[in-house]
Amino acid sequence: MTDLTTAELLGKNIAERRRKLGFSQKYLSVKLGISQESMARIEKGIISPKVSRLEDIARTLNCTIPALFEKCPNTPDSRDRAAMLEEMLRPLPDDAQEALLALISSASRIFCETKKGASSTAKQQNALCPRDRAARVKN
Repeated sequence: MTDLTTAELLGKNIAERRRKLGFSQKYLSVKLGISQESMARIEKGIISPKVSRLEDIARTLNCTIPALFEKCPNTPDSRDRAAMLEEMLRPLPDDAQEALLALISSASRIFCETKKGASSTAKQQNALCPRDRAARVKN
């Protein structure tokens, strides 16, 4: 297997991220203000986008500019998600940031616990106070 050129790698990553988001090539080209033909040529690695346009591409595809150049974009990139969270939190005051981080932390714990399966669910129900357990049984 031959190594991809930088333009081919960039184009492949753009196309892959676009598809994962459910965007058509036409939709992405309109969002970026370029022709669909140019978008197709970028995705094929025939041409490269202007450096000034990379920020728009990354923002539209919900990733960082470096992520567009990664050799293994199939693996989930927690750095991309962390950068998106940071961008969302940045304009908020400190107390709002802390509250949202606490909420995310709680949601993460709940998600992880529910993924452990039925035995985890039984343990959670046993941890409820008797009144709450009875209410769940009635429903």
